[in-house]
Amino acid sequence: MRLFRAGVKTEASWRTYSDDLELFRKWGKFTKFSDILELDDKALQITLEDYVLEMIETVHPNSVPTKWFGIQTFLEMNDVLINYKKNQKILSFKGKDGCRAGWTTEEIQKMLEAYSSKMQAAIIHFESGSGGRLGIFDELMMKPLILLIDEKEIIFED
Repeated sequence: MRLFRAGVKTEASWRTYSDDLELFRKWGKFTKFSDILELDDKALQITLEDYVLEMIETVHPNSVPTKWFGIQTFLEMNDVLINYKKNQKILSFKGKDGCRAGWTTEEIQKMLEAYSSKMQAAIIHFESGSGGRLGIFDELMMKPLILLIDEKEIIFED
């Protein structure tokens, strides 16, 4: 793992790459990372192809290359040669983004009609005005938001 760590430049990339490599380790039912390196070339190639093809079906296709880079870096830093060209062809598929142009005025109006809370309306306006992607508020929790609003003395009356 030290060699793998040395091959990754930034801390953020290291966290992402190591997380993605851990997901691959669990998916392949390897007990330790060195088990991946001990596979013969053909078995490793087939395992990697199966993993990439499954990822394409289970995560957004545009995320698959990012999830692949950690595995590829791990293998390269450990001098494991596989058919990277073949994997690049599999990875070259790009799915369409769901919301490139942002919400239309009509879509925003429908959302605002569905919610009566001023706070929910504010969130809808903020998200649409900021150009945020879908899921921007997936981890938003109301309690910290209410504390922040109270701290700034902004009160939404329902």
